Amino acid sequence: MDAPPASWPRLEAAALQSLCRGPSRWAPPSALHGLPLMGFPAGLPDLPSVALAAKARVCQWEAAAEGGLRVEAFVLQLEAARVHFEERNLRPRQIAAATGAADVAAQKRVWQRTCVRLIAPSAAEGLRNFLHWRFTQRCSGLCGMTVQEMADRALATYPAVSRAVPPRVFAACLRSLWNGWITARRFQGHAACVFGCAGGEDSIEHYSECRWVAAAAATHFGLARPATRHSRLARFVLLEPAWSAAAAGELQRRARLTCSVYLTHCWTRHAGACPPEACRSALRQKARELS
Repeated sequence: MDAPPASWPRLEAAALQSLCRGPSRWAPPSALHGLPLMGFPAGLPDLPSVALAAKARVCQWEAAAEGGLRVEAFVLQLEAARVHFEERNLRPRQIAAATGAADVAAQKRVWQRTCVRLIAPSAAEGLRNFLHWRFTQRCSGLCGMTVQEMADRALATYPAVSRAVPPRVFAACLRSLWNGWITARRFQGHAACVFGCAGGEDSIEHYSECRWVAAAAATHFGLARPATRHSRLARFVLLEPAWSAAAAGELQRRARLTCSVYLTHCWTRHAGACPPEACRSALRQKARELS
């Protein structure tokens, strides 16, 4: 029943860095708490809120036949949780109403979940702050849009696309949007395009306009090469076209293209030194698999 330690934010970030392997801070807790808003079926829970909600459940339902626990007499941690909820005007009657359940048995089943929902920090605010920070880091004008426009597009498009493509495709697109590829540029280094573009660098920005990627897009997905550099990057990370029913088909095909390039790039990293011809062949194979 102890509260999470004061060092919990640091410990959580370190654990997630090990779980979500990639460049530093590509997927911090503030982003992972908001994953459902991007289209994932579940997000990272807020542990301090879960701990308080568990104590509130114990206060309300343990020894219910005797009128509940008399926590003020002997359990300081439970008493602190009760006070925490009361200070927010969340007494049992208010929580019971928030459950939306008609009978006591149903309320008991969802009591802790409801308490978490009532006190947890806003996942939407944390996710939006992360998106603003991430897009600012990558230069707000990179896609020809403001940071606010990019965040709004992402929050409108990604949940819709997630329902229409395989999970690995959606995960690759999200990693692309959040700048989570292991590229030379991401680590402030320099390396050539794995597909052999003359003068091309190892970066998401280059792969969005690489001529070999454009060839795969046209051959396997029926996608034309966008006219401008801004539009090529915006479409590679699914920020163009803006979400609509009419644009759904193109966005799904662009998601599959981005995943093909990402998976091929991962393969080239783990395979060691690969000639560009082999990388291009691998890209065509991935594109065929996902088309």
